[in-house]
Amino acid sequence: MSENDLLRVEDLRFAYDGERRAVVDGVSLELGTGEVLAILGPNGAGKTTLLHTLLGILKAQSGQIWLQGRALSACTRGEISRVVALVPQFEHVAFEYSVEEYVLMGRAPHLGMLDLPTEDDRGLAVDALDQLGLLALRGRSMLELSGGERQMVVLARALAQQARLLLMDEPLAHLDLSNKGRILAVIRRLSEAGVAVVFTTHEPDMVQGVAHLSLLMRKGRGVASGRTETVMTSEAL
Repeated sequence: MSENDLLRVEDLRFAYDGERRAVVDGVSLELGTGEVLAILGPNGAGKTTLLHTLLGILKAQSGQIWLQGRALSACTRGEISRVVALVPQFEHVAFEYSVEEYVLMGRAPHLGMLDLPTEDDRGLAVDALDQLGLLALRGRSMLELSGGERQMVVLARALAQQARLLLMDEPLAHLDLSNKGRILAVIRRLSEAGVAVVFTTHEPDMVQGVAHLSLLMRKGRGVASGRTETVMTSEAL
């Protein structure tokens, strides 16, 4: 394992209880500091399940995941959440948090159980909103937002978390072209700042120019992986 590896996955396999076919079957990958990996595949390919195993939400039946050189299984939830952030494709919001309050939750992994957010924490939340052009929404209720606006706020919360590895599940879905461009620009800036990014998508045209690495998945298996320019061929797609 290279000293530069932030994430390494070897022969990962996961199947839900009662199902014979693995949803993730024999997937391996490596990701270094500042690298961007795009995971492409149709619905049902296992992309979301793979992200959840990388975060430790789901426990693989076999294979191994290393995070910063440590086995993921040996890391506590707190240790993982200080390194890895997840932007889900959809997140249900049950309470009437303001946008700023919601983004401030991204600072929770860095606070003690009874600690209150500091001014520095609040500044990081405001900065995350500013990066995404969302400052005008900071006082709005999360329940009043459109689907696209809510997805952007979920990303702002992840940015406030200041993780070294960002997992994004279909971050471009349900967004107009302008906001898609904004998300891709944020991914590039994060990469330049040394943050590694893994994002899933079914839009091949959104991968070129932003992802250093690509993994094509079909029925749970990686059918092609490597540098994007060698993987994203018409034959493979």
